Amino acid sequence: MPPKKTIEKEKIIEKAFEILRKEGFRSITARNLAKELNTSTMPIYVHFKSINEVKFLLLKKAHQLLLEYQKKNWTEYPFMNTGVGYIMFAKEEKILFRECFITRQKKSEFVESVTSNEIKKIMKQDEYLKEFSDEELEKILFRTWIFTFGFASLVNQGFIENPDMETIIKTLDESCTAIIEYEKQKKAAGESK
Repeated sequence: MPPKKTIEKEKIIEKAFEILRKEGFRSITARNLAKELNTSTMPIYVHFKSINEVKFLLLKKAHQLLLEYQKKNWTEYPFMNTGVGYIMFAKEEKILFRECFITRQKKSEFVESVTSNEIKKIMKQDEYLKEFSDEELEKILFRTWIFTFGFASLVNQGFIENPDMETIIKTLDESCTAIIEYEKQKKAAGESK
């Protein structure tokens, strides 16, 4: 009897990620994966308890890719880079962005909290934000995220067509600076909310 063909767990995830990037989570099924891998569904279930486990790992992988975008040096400001990276992710990875942030998947909150914690670490390294407490950074992150998410969604959906880097940076800079300056004024005035 010929030896059984084994498929590594990493290969399954890589193929599933390719499918996700092209077609979204709805196409992530054991049958579709098996077809793309030219095998039966058995190797998939050897490595994974269910297709939901695969989907969770794909969600984590998508957020890791997002963090790579956010950690690029788009500008000289680390926190600004997170916003630019988020918008570039929405622009270049349209289906992944929609699947992760518009339609939202099971367990998204867990993965998003990990991503949020990474952004907070980046904020603490930004000279422009050094004077703020963790609580104040949390407020800044929330307020700038609202704007950045809206901008990224408009880019992703084509309402803002193919903005160039200068437009993205200038728009984020103006809006985020206003939010940060507002927090600085509140801090100077001794307000906490």
